[in-house]
Amino acid sequence: MSVDPAIDTQSGDATGSSPVADPTPNGVMHLVAHHAALAGACEFIPLPFADDLAAERFQRALVDKVLNRHGRELDASALRPLYAGPNKSLLGRAGGFFKGLVLKPVKKLFRTVLIVFTIRRAVLTCGEALLIGRTLDRLLGDGWFRDDQSDDALTHDATRVGVAVRGVMMSPERRGLVRLLRQGMRWMRDDSDGDADDTEASPPASAADDDAETHAPPMDRRQRAKVTRAGERLRQELDSQEGRGVLAGLDAAVDRRLA
Repeated sequence: MSVDPAIDTQSGDATGSSPVADPTPNGVMHLVAHHAALAGACEFIPLPFADDLAAERFQRALVDKVLNRHGRELDASALRPLYAGPNKSLLGRAGGFFKGLVLKPVKKLFRTVLIVFTIRRAVLTCGEALLIGRTLDRLLGDGWFRDDQSDDALTHDATRVGVAVRGVMMSPERRGLVRLLRQGMRWMRDDSDGDADDTEASPPASAADDDAETHAPPMDRRQRAKVTRAGERLRQELDSQEGRGVLAGLDAAVDRRLA
């Protein structure tokens, strides 16, 4: 059986939510924001398929780290539908592969020529990763995804949560988050600070940053510093009064879909 969190079906709020933001270098929101920035940066990889695979890798790493923070012995692969979408049949996977083989190179070329579409995609990818990490942290605190659950129950619950998160990210409810992401990740469209001293401009890296960047696509020192700054700016935006309100609204939107 799947495990449901304690949700007030009248208000749509979970009763055991985690704190909205944690400003410490190894805090959960620092962790989530950094991995979300890395996932968003993957959209700028010029090779089709490589961008999606890299972004999924960072989402999986984020799931692994959040599980570890809550003392779970589960591996992220047990919750794969959460970050990779619902499991498909063999025929469905084959059809999706051949469709992607034709469409992905065309979409990648289109987004490369019109950079504004790449930026939009990067913002949405970042937002999805952030909401996955945020939601998983909250639900683990509410007793979801226990180590003693069966594989089928874990897959069922991970699919539910993944569908709920992606449903929010495809709805108008994402607008506040997208606005904050654009403010916190200006590096995606503005290179004006590119000549700054990266050592002084970047916040101190945490162990989570170092571990994540060992799996990052090839980036030079300046690019790594920009991603680190973007993650920190994003965390600061989320820790603002506006950011807390946006996150509370997103939490309620996800919980309504899970109720």
